[in-house]
Amino acid sequence: MILLAIILPLLLAAACLLWTPGHWRALLPAASLPAVALALLPAERSVLDWALLGMTLGPDASGRPFLLLLGVTWTACAWFALGYIQRHVRSFWVFWLLTLTGINLVFLAQDTAAFYCGYALMSLAGYGLVLHERSGEARRAGRVYLMLALFGEALIITGLFLLAARFGNAELATLGERFAGAPEADPAAAFLFAGFAVKMGTLPLHVWLPMAHPVAPVPASAILSGVIVKAGLFGWLRFLPPEAAGAAPPVLALIVLGLAGAFYAALFGLTQQRPKAILAWSTVSQMGLLLTLFAASLLGVVERELLLPVLGLWVLHHGLNKAALFLATGCAPTTSSWRILLFAFPALSLAGLPWTSGALAKDAAKSGLDAAHMPEWVITAFALTSVTTTLLLWHLLVRLRQTDKPAAAHPAWILLTVAGLLLPWFWAGTIGQAAFPDMVKIWDGLWPLLLAATAILIWQRAQIPGLSLPEDEMLALGRRLRPVIEAIPKVPKPAPPAAEHVSSALMSVLRRVEGRLTQLPIVGPFALALLLTAWIIGAF
Repeated sequence: MILLAIILPLLLAAACLLWTPGHWRALLPAASLPAVALALLPAERSVLDWALLGMTLGPDASGRPFLLLLGVTWTACAWFALGYIQRHVRSFWVFWLLTLTGINLVFLAQDTAAFYCGYALMSLAGYGLVLHERSGEARRAGRVYLMLALFGEALIITGLFLLAARFGNAELATLGERFAGAPEADPAAAFLFAGFAVKMGTLPLHVWLPMAHPVAPVPASAILSGVIVKAGLFGWLRFLPPEAAGAAPPVLALIVLGLAGAFYAALFGLTQQRPKAILAWSTVSQMGLLLTLFAASLLGVVERELLLPVLGLWVLHHGLNKAALFLATGCAPTTSSWRILLFAFPALSLAGLPWTSGALAKDAAKSGLDAAHMPEWVITAFALTSVTTTLLLWHLLVRLRQTDKPAAAHPAWILLTVAGLLLPWFWAGTIGQAAFPDMVKIWDGLWPLLLAATAILIWQRAQIPGLSLPEDEMLALGRRLRPVIEAIPKVPKPAPPAAEHVSSALMSVLRRVEGRLTQLPIVGPFALALLLTAWIIGAF
């Protein structure tokens, strides 16, 4: 089953390179089902001695909630994509399946080399999903995504090389024991933290998220925000054990950064107009909360053991409900009463309404933070984020009412909404976190929503005009500062004429090469050939 999770999407990607999906297109959603089986059923590790550097693959306790999220969300979104994607069909499915291969490898990897192979494949193939529409806006968002992805990859590979210099292709399960006292541990942990923060969308490295989501197809946005950003958290959990806490920024500073990001992103999302951009900022906000929980887990081994199940539950809750909301944007959710109700379930869950998976996750998070002896202001601020989340999702509903066009309600949207309601409770039961809320917990979940409802009523009564700001606020700030920077006098350093000629000729050649490489018939076989070459070399 482990090898099937890697090989099946690769084989289907190769088939999509050769033929446009026809009668066998129904197999495409099934490519992610092995992840569900691996999350729920016992499975022994697979050791691939024939692979380059060797690979050890298999699910473990920390990876199973990620695998369950991946399998359910990817399957539902692929089902949605079968009827949704009408242009560039072959390229979409090739990049979709290569991204799936990569993230399967990330969540199953038990050694450094396997993890990085999957992570790099996932990041680079994700570029094709962002670029899918081939519009000017999509190309611009794709460039920003690719630049930040490569920046993150450079940081990660630097950290991994520092670790590999001492430990080789280390097993991830024993990495924590080796971290303590190693001279390379401090710089490696710093590089790894920053590199994975790019994928998480942590402030100020979040720029790609609000740009990529509005231009990517709906199912691609759903898996980018619901699943792929969680690979950053998974990297932190794998490579930054509590023993690395001295190398990462101070825990309190990370907690402040996480909470500040949660509030900032939610409030900035209120200035956005496009529904998928609003959801993107909501994801940045929720990733700030995950950073807060992860930072608390760095305090020690006991805190990590307490908060690891909470992080898994939060990942499952957020991923399923956020992906359901993204699919809702393609199903005209405000055109009938029952669709509004279906939209409300994941929205209110993210806000933390009592008896939803959101209330379950937030109660577990507060209990975990309290057990980790976090200051009271941290727990209070964590609870207050439900207010800004509620305001943001209300703003989303208003914008959907204004922009919705007639569309069918796809069954995949309904399936994912139901999964978001039930699966986190099922998972909480398996780890001993499920409990019927008492009146105190019900009030803890209700008061932030009541406070948000009061703010909405005041806003509407006062008829306060809305504010509209650019989605790419950091880049917009850079554009405003550019004239100021360019006005600074510079010492002219003219290049020799010969150098200018060589530079122009080189750039012309590079543009032609880039144009050819971006054609799918070249990119797809080239990527598959690289993987095949690596395995063949490893065999000898």
